[in-house]
Amino acid sequence: MTTNHQTVGRSLLPNNERERDALLNIRQLEKRLRQVIREVDTPFVSRHNEYSDVYIELVGEKNSYEQAFNAEKRRIQQHLQRISQSVRSFSKDVRHLKPDLAMVNKIRNTIEEIEQTIYASKEASRLKYEELIAEERLLSNEVQALNDKIELWSKQRSGQQRSDSVPPSGSARKFETFNANLLPEIIEYDRFLLEHGGTTGNWDEYDHGTFLRIRNKYKGEDKFIDDCIGFLPTKTRDQIQEHEKWYRQFLSISNKRRLALKKWREEKNQAKETILHEAEQAHNTLKEIDEAIYRVQAKEQERIRAEKSALIATWKQERELKKREIEEEQEQIEKKKQQDEAKRFAEKEDQRKLVEQIRREREETERIQQEQEVKQRRLQQEIRQRTATTAIRKFRERDMNNLEDKLVRDKLQKQEEEARQRRLEAAKYQVSIDYDPQHLYEPTQAWTSRSKTPREVSKDTSAPPIVPRSFKLLEELEAAQKGHHEGSVSWGLEANDDMSLSRWVCMIIGPSRTPYEGRIYTLKVHCGDRYPEESPTVRFQTRINLTGVSANGSVDPKYVSSLRNWNRDMTIHQVLNDIRTSMSAKENAKLSQPSEGALYPSQ
Repeated sequence: MTTNHQTVGRSLLPNNERERDALLNIRQLEKRLRQVIREVDTPFVSRHNEYSDVYIELVGEKNSYEQAFNAEKRRIQQHLQRISQSVRSFSKDVRHLKPDLAMVNKIRNTIEEIEQTIYASKEASRLKYEELIAEERLLSNEVQALNDKIELWSKQRSGQQRSDSVPPSGSARKFETFNANLLPEIIEYDRFLLEHGGTTGNWDEYDHGTFLRIRNKYKGEDKFIDDCIGFLPTKTRDQIQEHEKWYRQFLSISNKRRLALKKWREEKNQAKETILHEAEQAHNTLKEIDEAIYRVQAKEQERIRAEKSALIATWKQERELKKREIEEEQEQIEKKKQQDEAKRFAEKEDQRKLVEQIRREREETERIQQEQEVKQRRLQQEIRQRTATTAIRKFRERDMNNLEDKLVRDKLQKQEEEARQRRLEAAKYQVSIDYDPQHLYEPTQAWTSRSKTPREVSKDTSAPPIVPRSFKLLEELEAAQKGHHEGSVSWGLEANDDMSLSRWVCMIIGPSRTPYEGRIYTLKVHCGDRYPEESPTVRFQTRINLTGVSANGSVDPKYVSSLRNWNRDMTIHQVLNDIRTSMSAKENAKLSQPSEGALYPSQ
């Protein structure tokens, strides 16, 4: 568990800390490896060690194998580099491919060379691997044989006995040939094992087992001896042939022993059958006696069973009577319980009907109230709509009257201007002027005055004409009177005799699906002397809860885009539309509104 917690803890560390821990672990492992190598090398390097020569020879072989491995590794790396260089060259040629036959042939040749190189590398690697595998298989067999022999020596040294008892050297087994109970074949078999080293012929178990496995593989043919020499490196051909001769003699004696044992078992079985037949006859006699005793005991048990059956029948009758009484009492209790349940169910049903009736009455009352509320809202909306229509019609009529008055005034002014021009024309008279030919070459008074005026003070005639304040306001009044706009906003002069066109009365109808829906809001707009250079001031007369409107109804220009970014081309119509658009903003969707028709104090 500690290791797992440490691993999880490391995984949560930053990358720098994990790298530092990994490098520290690598250094510790390298240090430990050098220490282990030193501990292994120290005993063998000593001059007093009898295995130092063998160790030096093994170290030399190890170094030679490492050199061969490194050489092979360098050869493979060089080969892979050549292949990689060929592939890069091929990709470069493909990237700069030209649509001609020579380039195509070059690319084909390059691909074939790369394929041949890869195939040759694979074939050489395969042959090398097969050679190494065969060598590894042979060395594995030799190592396994030596390991098995070493294990067997260690078992013999620790005092363990073999599975097939082989007499130890220097000891003599007393062989009792005078035992008359043994068969001659068995005595001969035991004497053979004693004289020839047991069932393995003085060989160890591993060598003898390997010998039998190879012999059975070749089914006893003489050519198996050649194969045994490779698997038994410690045995010569003569030893293997002598062991084969011994093994054939051993098989012959074993076969005789097996047949003698078989014959002895058959004779023993025949004697056993005779004894069993006699025992069976005695058993039948005892069986007849047992059957007679069983019949007597059966009659006695039948009598006892009849008495028990009578007692059981009496007990069952009594039990049935008690059961019937208990069932009758249970039926009465169940019947009373059902009656109580029916009475309780009837009471619940009455209560449910009463509750259902009350619920229906409440739903009907709510439905009627909702219908009345809907009708009331529709009536109020119609009244507001009619009021708005009447107010709009009134404003338009007033604006039309103002426009007619303006047209009449303009007409009178025009007539007066024409009369004044006629009077000026009539006042003109003829005068005599002296002829002066040089007068044409003299500068005029206007040119003289212009030449005396500094150039930087002269007026810029390229600037666009500026519309005067009165014309701008008259255009807005004309647009309001014509009514070429949506009916949600309207505007007009507060007084028809306001010749400065400064005070305006405006109206906004609240947008739908907002707290201002269906309400009519009255506003006053004042256009100052610097209008349209400066924006007008706007103030609500009808009370409203809206962002940017103060407690006295004044509108803050910072919260209305047209007032905040005012220029000469903007109009009162745009200001009213921006105020109505702000009513639909998200921050004003949940604001509570004062009662409809409430006004701010007059100022």
